Amino acid sequence: MVDPELTVSVPKNQTAYGVCDLLTHVTEAYFNGVDGTPIQDRFAESVILTAIEWGPKAIADGNDLEARTQVQWASSGN
Repeated sequence: MVDPELTVSVPKNQTAYGVCDLLTHVTEAYFNGVDGTPIQDRFAESVILTAIEWGPKAIADGNDLEARTQVQWASSGN
């Protein structure tokens, strides 16, 4: 379960660091050179796209609970 209300007080820079960290961890696994993992690759791609779409919104408006929720869900899967 995620609770975005617990992250509303996180400053913009720390939120940005978190989104970057999320992207870094997902891309590490995505570009690891292992073949034959199409499901894992598609999952990683969806996490990356979610972070790219919702991360800037969460950074721009710390009270955007939808954006914070989507970032939390994306980070829970990596």
